[in-house]
Amino acid sequence: MPDGANRIVDPELSETLARYALEAPRDGDCLHTVAKVTNALIEKGFQAHAIPVAGWIDLSSTMLGFLHHVTICGDVILDGTARQFNTTLPTVWIAPTQQYLRDLADKTGVHHASFFPPG
Repeated sequence: MPDGANRIVDPELSETLARYALEAPRDGDCLHTVAKVTNALIEKGFQAHAIPVAGWIDLSSTMLGFLHHVTICGDVILDGTARQFNTTLPTVWIAPTQQYLRDLADKTGVHHASFFPPG
């Protein structure tokens, strides 16, 4: 069973992300959305911060396919603009970190995704 398959997400996280998530985001929308989501969660008392995610074309993480911005809160990623890469991705996407990185790489066609800078 995939990690997080039976995870219960705090409703405040879902509600906050849903308020700012975009149905049809465009390149660069993540910069504005991540700030709104992160700030709203901090105001509600969550320990959240914005973090860049890189999509790497190669195994050695030297060829960058994309750079994207998401909110991390505890061990979950909140992404309200992932549909800019693939419209099959959820509008309100909350997933455990490793699952999110795997699924993002799979749906975008890159070799792997990681936090940026790597390491």
